[in-house]
Amino acid sequence: MKISIRMASQVLLCSLVVALSACATFHVVSPDPGDVIAHVNGWIRNATDNIEITVVFSEPVDSTTVVAGTTIYLETPTDGRAGGSVTWIDAKTLKFTSAKTAGLLLSPRFTTDAFFGMKILGNDTGGGVVKALGGTILDGDADGHPGGNYLMGFTLIG
Repeated sequence: MKISIRMASQVLLCSLVVALSACATFHVVSPDPGDVIAHVNGWIRNATDNIEITVVFSEPVDSTTVVAGTTIYLETPTDGRAGGSVTWIDAKTLKFTSAKTAGLLLSPRFTTDAFFGMKILGNDTGGGVVKALGGTILDGDADGHPGGNYLMGFTLIG
């Protein structure tokens, strides 16, 4: 009887450790796809009409793995892989600025609203993936495991 109780407690402890470690993945903190406000307010048009998005990660990023147009880019009606530039604000925060203007990326519009997305790669399709300083691959799809792409949709209203 003692053996089975001990084994059961070890299994329970292992399950708890696995569950906790799965929660502590390297991921995007902001903008959060679950935040409905971020879809409209999570980006700006700067003074030269380029799109700017500030991205915050859960831990320091290996900046060499963040390559505009390859591992981080915009998906727009006129450009499925719009590149730009990345400016680091601190070790966990970057600002992505589109190379093309919002006018070029979001036109022509078929409705008064325009829709576009940001993709940050956690799945390697030949161009690499975004990693933390320790080498952990981005958990882009927030499933608790490294891998999966981060997808954030944005809307320009009217």
